[in-house]
Amino acid sequence: KFEIFPKGSETLPKNLYITFKCNNVILWNESLNEEKNLWENSIENLYSKAIYVLKIKYMGYTLYDERINIEAGIAKIELDLYDLTIRVLTSSNSTLSGARVVVTYPKGEIKESETSEGGECFFKHLVAGYGAYKVDVYWKEFLVGSFTLEDEDLSNGKVDVKVNVYDLLFKIYDNLHRGLSDVNITVYLRNSTSTLPLANVTTDPMGLAKISNAPVPSGYDVVFDVYYKGKYAIKNIVLEDPSKIKEVKLDVLVEVFGFPLSTVETLALVTGVVGGSLSVYLFIRWYTFRKAVSQMFLESQPPAESYYGYELEEEREKTSAPARFWKKLKERLRELFGGGEEEEYEEEYDVFS
Repeated sequence: KFEIFPKGSETLPKNLYITFKCNNVILWNESLNEEKNLWENSIENLYSKAIYVLKIKYMGYTLYDERINIEAGIAKIELDLYDLTIRVLTSSNSTLSGARVVVTYPKGEIKESETSEGGECFFKHLVAGYGAYKVDVYWKEFLVGSFTLEDEDLSNGKVDVKVNVYDLLFKIYDNLHRGLSDVNITVYLRNSTSTLPLANVTTDPMGLAKISNAPVPSGYDVVFDVYYKGKYAIKNIVLEDPSKIKEVKLDVLVEVFGFPLSTVETLALVTGVVGGSLSVYLFIRWYTFRKAVSQMFLESQPPAESYYGYELEEEREKTSAPARFWKKLKERLRELFGGGEEEEYEEEYDVFS
């Protein structure tokens, strides 16, 4: 009686070939048409002195090829077949669903699967004892990880692989370290021979932008361009470490009517405004002073009829006119340039007498 079962799989695979020979004469040859948990068969009236050999093959791999001691009455055969769950993780240890996982057998056969919502995919009936398996993980058609599986990995039944998939983070800020919103960022993957577009993002009100689950294949650099309101364009910025946030400062100090100004432009604008305002102020003060002086000069002139009076009165008018002009001039200057009222009246002297 024969009992054949897998060592690390739930079932025996379809197309498993089982051959039983006696002195190179085939007694029976069977192939499984469907998966089974256990394969059982028996044969009677065997000659004990003969040599019996049981051979089991799957996908060209010999799983068992040994002589059978029929005197034992029963032969229990355990095959080195394993089921393996592969879980794909990003660089931040998040599960990655929708990744394509390709498993290459030791002799070159290929099987592939796609990860589920939990980042897992399942491979059945892997053969142990023939060397390492190769596992390639593709994400958005980019190869983001290659690994090898040994017999020990197969026997464990589950393995985690971490691939080069990152959450790319960017922060754009001004000279005062305030985040700039609506900054356009174009991201590429670049190596020595090609540049491949990856994504376009825009910063939020905090100046932050994020590209989730971005593939970064081995041999490629992440580069990006920054564009802001048609004025700033910084290209070919290299993201040295995809696992860390990349900060970029733009020479923006203020925005006037939505138009960004650099530090130099802001200083020039302030200087121009202050200078222009001061010029207007000084011109107005000068014009007001000139007008007041002209008015005082006119008011200090004696009336026409004074020229026809007595000679003594004429001399008095002549000598008092400059005194009146000087007094009004001092009062006007005090008013224009902030002079206060005097606490005590000063005695007036006629400096021209």
